[in-house]
Amino acid sequence: MKYLHLFFCLVLLQSCSTSYNSVPKVASNMDDYIQLEDNITTHPRYLNGRHLRVIYQENYNDQDGKLEYKIFNQKQIVVQSNVTQTVAVKYGKNKIDIPLNNLSSGIYVLEVINEKGVKRYLTFLKSV
Repeated sequence: MKYLHLFFCLVLLQSCSTSYNSVPKVASNMDDYIQLEDNITTHPRYLNGRHLRVIYQENYNDQDGKLEYKIFNQKQIVVQSNVTQTVAVKYGKNKIDIPLNNLSSGIYVLEVINEKGVKRYLTFLKSV
């Protein structure tokens, strides 16, 4: 019985010293390129870099050689697009770096539109 009380005291001390309200560390994505998806997802990719790195497959001969994209915030307002920050593309597989210098921390959706109007998406969380 004496050891049982000691065991409960140790468990109580351990529970008081462990922080359960801390934010878990999530591995950042600074070097990997992310594949775009057909639909908007509810599970964002975590980024802490200054560039959004995506793989984009251009299946058509892009007439102007520029990627058409929009980045929306949580209020569905366009905060960055190909009008404000141009990105070059070519036919085939493209590894694209989109600068995110003007975006604050938060959840965003990248929408990429090809020459035929087909949209691809990426939901991401940008941290500082």
